[in-house]
Amino acid sequence: MNAASTARADRHVALVKPSASTDDKAAHALQLLESMLWAFQGTTRSNWIVSASEKEADVIFVHTGDCDDRVRQWQHSRKTVVVIETEPDSDVVHEYVLLYPFRAVQVMELLETLDIQLGASATKIDLTTLANPDTPSDDPWSFLDELRMLREVQNGDVWLVGKIAAATVLWVRGDCSEYSADPATLQAIRLGELRLTDVQLQRGVPLPAHRRPRPAAELVWFAGFHASPQLAPWLDAESHYRLVRWPDFGAIRPLPSQIRATATLSAAALTVQEIATRAHISLEEATRMLNALSACRLLTAVDSATAAHKDIRKSVPEPAGGFKSFLRSLRKRLGLTESP
Repeated sequence: MNAASTARADRHVALVKPSASTDDKAAHALQLLESMLWAFQGTTRSNWIVSASEKEADVIFVHTGDCDDRVRQWQHSRKTVVVIETEPDSDVVHEYVLLYPFRAVQVMELLETLDIQLGASATKIDLTTLANPDTPSDDPWSFLDELRMLREVQNGDVWLVGKIAAATVLWVRGDCSEYSADPATLQAIRLGELRLTDVQLQRGVPLPAHRRPRPAAELVWFAGFHASPQLAPWLDAESHYRLVRWPDFGAIRPLPSQIRATATLSAAALTVQEIATRAHISLEEATRMLNALSACRLLTAVDSATAAHKDIRKSVPEPAGGFKSFLRSLRKRLGLTESP
């Protein structure tokens, strides 16, 4: 054994077998991955060793059908989890995703990325700290204003990195069409636990190959929804607003009350107070809904003199395929069962 090989670090990998014995694709994917790891011996920066136990592993590969509470436990134990996806149309949300069938070069690139991360694991982001900064921003709309500006610039050839201090928390395409973040950050954005006003967008490197881009409309929606319980500066409490088109609820995964509020605006031009009354939601939620819909450019103002008697239902485009198809697709994306 030469000096170069002895200097390599050992990285232990666990391949979690699929729980369903009938899932042939998942089994084949893990077999292919194991074969590649064996073939890569001596060619990578570190030695990748298949371990029989998840406890000994640095990296755990698991099929998306077996993502359960164990994934969260592994991540809390500071283990890196790679999800193997066998359905190309799936919307799996994880930091590292490997789509089967995968090529050797894709696995090699992923291993190199993981190797760098494992070497710098001490610098992992603590979202609980980022959610409560010592110097909060005074302008709740600053981050959303930056996203709105990106949509006007239309520079889709570059990617921006969003940083809090020295920590990178997300990536945004220059035309605000796509973005990416790790699962913990995505969850924090959805819940409003990550203060987006403290994120500084800077020009960065292209999106890493292992990261899966997501529609930026999702980021814009939650940036608008969680920005403030007050109406956005460009909206007015006495104005009537109507829906121009439906949001991408497949990506946003809304609450039932949010779907209900959106539906009310597809049938009538309403003030924020009228939305709250008709949709049976609080005034604050109605306000946040208007902010989110406006941020996504889904609203238009209607003259108050005609709003009371104007029937706008025919002017609002139905979701593609009609409402039945839209709701069926939405139930599928949200993991809800179909009605009998």
